[in-house]
Amino acid sequence: MTTMTSSGQAPNPYVGPRAFVQGETLYGRDSEVRKLFNLLVAERIVLLCAPSGAGKTSLIQAALIPKLSERDFQVLPIIRVNAEPPRTEFNRYIFSTLQALEESRPVEEQLAPDALAGLSIDDYLTQRGLDESVVLIFDQFEELLTTDLANREVKREFFAQLGTALRQRGRWALIAMREDYLAALQPYVRPLPTQLGTIFRLDLLEVAAAQEAMQRPAQQAGVQFDDDVVERLISDLRQVRVQRLDGVVESQPGPYIEPVQLQVVCRRLWSWLEVGATAITMNDLGMVEDVDHALRQYYAEAVLDAAIASDVPERVIREWCERLISEQSFRGQVAQGSQSTDGLANSAIHALINAHLVRAAPRRGITWFELVHDRLITPIQSNNAAWREANLSPLQQQAHLWERQGRSEGLLLRGDALRQAEAWVEANAGLLTASERDFLTACQKLRKAAEEKRRRNQQVRWLAGGTTVGLLLVLILAAIAFSLYGQMRSHLALAEAAQVATARQLLLVDAQQILNHEPSRTLALLLAVPQTEHIEYQAPLLLHQAAQGAAIRTFNDRDHTSTVWSVAFSPDGTTALSASDDQALCLWDVATGESIRTFSGHTAAVYSVAFSPDGATALSASSDQTLRLWDVVTGESLHTFSGHTAAVYSVTFSPDGTMALSGSGDQTLRLWDVATGTSIRTFSGHSGIVWSVAFSPDGTMALSGSGDQTLRLWDIATGENIRTFSGHTGTVWSVAFSSDGSTALSGSEDRTLRLWKVATGARIRTLSGHTDAVLSVGFMAGGDFALSGSRDGSLKLWDVVTAQALATYKGHTDTVLSVALSADGGRALSGSADHTLRLWDVTRPRPIIFSNQNAAFAVAYSPDGATLLAGLANATLHLWDATTHSYIRAFRGHSGAVHSVVFSPDGTMALSGSRDQTLRLWNVATGEHIRTFHGHSDAVNVVAFSPDGRTALSGSGDQTLRLWDVATGESLRTFNGHTSWVRSVAFSPDGRTALSASGDQTVRLWDVATGENIHTFHGHSGAVYSVAFSPDGSMALSGSGDQTVRLWDVATGENIRTLRGHTATVWSVAFSPDGTMALSGSSDHTVWLWDVATGHPIQIFLVHTGAVNAVAFSPDGEYALSGSGDLTMCLSRIDLATDLLDWIRQNRYLPRLTEEERERYMLPAAP
Repeated sequence: MTTMTSSGQAPNPYVGPRAFVQGETLYGRDSEVRKLFNLLVAERIVLLCAPSGAGKTSLIQAALIPKLSERDFQVLPIIRVNAEPPRTEFNRYIFSTLQALEESRPVEEQLAPDALAGLSIDDYLTQRGLDESVVLIFDQFEELLTTDLANREVKREFFAQLGTALRQRGRWALIAMREDYLAALQPYVRPLPTQLGTIFRLDLLEVAAAQEAMQRPAQQAGVQFDDDVVERLISDLRQVRVQRLDGVVESQPGPYIEPVQLQVVCRRLWSWLEVGATAITMNDLGMVEDVDHALRQYYAEAVLDAAIASDVPERVIREWCERLISEQSFRGQVAQGSQSTDGLANSAIHALINAHLVRAAPRRGITWFELVHDRLITPIQSNNAAWREANLSPLQQQAHLWERQGRSEGLLLRGDALRQAEAWVEANAGLLTASERDFLTACQKLRKAAEEKRRRNQQVRWLAGGTTVGLLLVLILAAIAFSLYGQMRSHLALAEAAQVATARQLLLVDAQQILNHEPSRTLALLLAVPQTEHIEYQAPLLLHQAAQGAAIRTFNDRDHTSTVWSVAFSPDGTTALSASDDQALCLWDVATGESIRTFSGHTAAVYSVAFSPDGATALSASSDQTLRLWDVVTGESLHTFSGHTAAVYSVTFSPDGTMALSGSGDQTLRLWDVATGTSIRTFSGHSGIVWSVAFSPDGTMALSGSGDQTLRLWDIATGENIRTFSGHTGTVWSVAFSSDGSTALSGSEDRTLRLWKVATGARIRTLSGHTDAVLSVGFMAGGDFALSGSRDGSLKLWDVVTAQALATYKGHTDTVLSVALSADGGRALSGSADHTLRLWDVTRPRPIIFSNQNAAFAVAYSPDGATLLAGLANATLHLWDATTHSYIRAFRGHSGAVHSVVFSPDGTMALSGSRDQTLRLWNVATGEHIRTFHGHSDAVNVVAFSPDGRTALSGSGDQTLRLWDVATGESLRTFNGHTSWVRSVAFSPDGRTALSASGDQTVRLWDVATGENIHTFHGHSGAVYSVAFSPDGSMALSGSGDQTVRLWDVATGENIRTLRGHTATVWSVAFSPDGTMALSGSSDHTVWLWDVATGHPIQIFLVHTGAVNAVAFSPDGEYALSGSGDLTMCLSRIDLATDLLDWIRQNRYLPRLTEEERERYMLPAAP
């Protein structure tokens, strides 16, 4: 019977990275346990070896020891030989053995260390009566070979004593160690009775065993894994990196799964299950994201634990781990030092070894450290990149890139970027590493050299213009050179073209590097390149990313000389107010970004500002413990509100403007009469600072957020605390009501936003995505969208219904402390610790999110573009209106997940394929089920209509394709040839041929009339999950588990080009209606838009938080439709670069480039 926790959920049956212990059931290892047990009983002394991460300790503790105990063996405590003896003259290994055995005895019976040191192993066992059916188990025995490398005599003494003890026939021994240490063990084994000649090798988990280890623990807790989940996880965990003969590194499925990784992923998956869940579905897998995400989280936690345990900065450990990865993204190695290794203390490295991140491998007397598995490379790199972005300054990030790229001069900072870096260093010099100091010095030397070069050029120009002799000499030389002019001109042109090309490449590198911190400057650089020139393929991606994150304008930072704590729009949106640490308020013209006037009067920092509903007055709250009421037109202070006994951090007007509410460091809220400045009542209850307050839309209630980690709802009329909202694990910095008052939003130190039901105090959902504290939140009109500002320096726009982050806005160089939305919801304003305000456009077409409440495995657009169809994990199809985005109906009838959906060419019918092994035909207008197609003996993974709509094609897990008569449901033909499941099929535009994609890593071309296999397309190194014909039928596109998209010549089967960029399995591909573009969706949560002619990416859609299972173009080619494991379907606008350029010029702030920048990138002079 399963024991339930207090929350009603069964305890997590997966152990994560730690080893299994006695009393826990180890699944997937029955055969190995049986064989090892029989071998040990028969041979008496056995060496158990295995690769790192195979689970030796788990096998011993959870399976072998209980089985030995059942057979009346006396199993002694597990021995490790790494203990530090109290005296140097003691033999470390003998003492460790005796101490491990002795510590299991009652304390009063234990021998003193000196007494232990005087005994041999055989003497000890004899004195304790341990002579019959006794089993000694040594685990992690490789520790003997990695300690005191030069002291071999001590090791020989240990083996001699162990050999003597094991000559007693009533004693058994199991010695467990990593297999890569076997050779180093051989010089010592001669004294042992068998010389360790009996070896049992434990391998990693094979697929079937891994499936058992994954599914059985859940089943014992009353929970079943859906087959799709098992298939997806096993596929992901099997991936290994290999290098082809051409040098390209790619992922391929290997034969084994590492138990530690499986446990890490499954433990995280279980932790996200809803209470009472009886199945683990693709919906749940979408919530957990993917294996990479789980490993990133595990890596981050392990690094933090190692930093705490060893008192080494987290950054040092992260950089050391990254140095174990080669430039080709393979595992590298580093030799162990005496106290530290390659700059990291060995104590920290041992913590990483214990966490299964790093392993030690001895070779020729030297211990080498390396990552335990290739599978950790990508998670480490991506997690480190995210950590650097969140925790390091732009200078430190650029210095890291400079070091990794061989200290390339092209990556040095120049101009304003260098000046900003120098200003940061003045305040943070102690944080720089030696490499960062070298980087700064190199930047400064380059600047000095450039200045010297300019001075020399000026001198040359002066001399040339000031002497007649010089001019005559030039004329003479010109006359002599005239005859060679024709040849020189062509050479010069080529040389200049090469210089320009180099400068453009440098521009792209620099634009990419500053994207996350200065997207506006990225745009300015890209748009400064003459439009007549060809810009390399990165430019469209940069344009899209920078345009999304760049501000409309930055308000003149000369008016505030310190942190901007608060910003507010006037009701008509034409002006804005800001409050600053410099004790002033500033009124701004939103259209120009110019300061209109400054409001002075406070005697300390001003933390909050608010406009009255009519815009005529404003309120401010200050660290001087007062509020002030201001005349906005004149800047005159009308009233001072006194009463708080500590700094006032938040202020707001009531909806009718007659009252005001404030929150303070004195842990109270106060209600004020605005006309008189008198305090009406005090609201007490919080046990921490009140950081934020808000009125409900009807003015009857108030909400507050506090340092006590709660929100409180108050009755304005009585001051009564109606309810408390609990759930955040850090300070609640900001609160807001929705426009109808039914929901509330909060932002917290715990890096999340939470949406609450006001009537009950229940949490509706959590919005995660920021990498640091969320300091400010606000609803947009309507309440479906929200904006947040964070200590991570960014703003995020959210769909609060789906909890999706729709857009991220970057540009501030420090904490975003306040955000405000204009009344029309079109613009946002932010205030930052970087002393600036920024204005943002939040109206640019945002992706439309459709919440299906289930993982979407398939999506389709109707031929007329009016409706959308999704195939879901819950065995239904959902139909949506593409224009109004409203839900129309569900199609019910399948008894298994719907893997594929497609509209008939005339749009009147839809066809679906399901895990229930059937196809179903539906009437789109009514949702009526027309007929069912039976014939497949496994899941139907894909369906397709022929161009004339008379026949249909399906692909199945039974490794076949079937051709069907749509009118009768009759199976016309079966296509045999694939040696694994068929995941995708497509008709050619003329309907005469068809393509299929399979788990056998091939694409096949078929003659529809005969069922003959015309071509087999080879090239993918992983299962092929999707295939599509180009509109003219001449090309095909495929997506694979090898993380690539491939373009094929259909006539020849030749691979035209490979499209690389995804970092996980590509599940779906599609051609645009005109054939010039392609879409791909991947487990890496992204949708990529590609230029078919060049193979270069045009746009990346970052709209999902789970694997993207399906993609499709709208019939007009203007939208991308995607379905995901995150329970949503998304419609995203495709922005072509030509249209985007004009929009950017009209709607984005473009800073003026310096002369240094124009010279560096060989750009035309400023207009």
